[in-house]
Amino acid sequence: SLAYALGKTAEAGKASKMLINSGSAGVSDYQLMLDIHSETEPGRAYAYARDGWRKFKEPIFWHALSDTGLRSGHTQDLVHFMETLTPEEDAILSRDARSWLARSQVYRGVGRTHASLDSARQAVRLAPSDPEIYSAYLWLLIDLKHLDELRHQVRTQEGRIDLKRPELR
Repeated sequence: SLAYALGKTAEAGKASKMLINSGSAGVSDYQLMLDIHSETEPGRAYAYARDGWRKFKEPIFWHALSDTGLRSGHTQDLVHFMETLTPEEDAILSRDARSWLARSQVYRGVGRTHASLDSARQAVRLAPSDPEIYSAYLWLLIDLKHLDELRHQVRTQEGRIDLKRPELR
């Protein structure tokens, strides 16, 4: 962590990789490996996210797993992951709005629009004030051309959003 804070990314990565390989890594070591590899090597980051989830059961690893998995062609693996969660794992993710949004994106990636919409709606129910989640939900409605639902959402949120934007009229 100190090496990373000092801008010595390569050294920090080597130390975290050694800790991961020895089985004594913490959450921050996996997060560091995600930071290092997520943009340039999503397949490698995917593996770290998967292993981080298995070890710590933290939603942040599911978020990273879905993001890197979608970008590296692991969409079907992500569906399998969601369908084989234990009840305890599902309970962890079900309390987290961003996890529902990640589910929505995975379902969208395999063409399961109903499940995608249901997941996005659940994310909004859990975090109705989160602008990123609400925005992602609105963009999903736009992408799927669910204009009636979009209009309804815009009307109910008129005081909170800028209706001068043409795409929201």
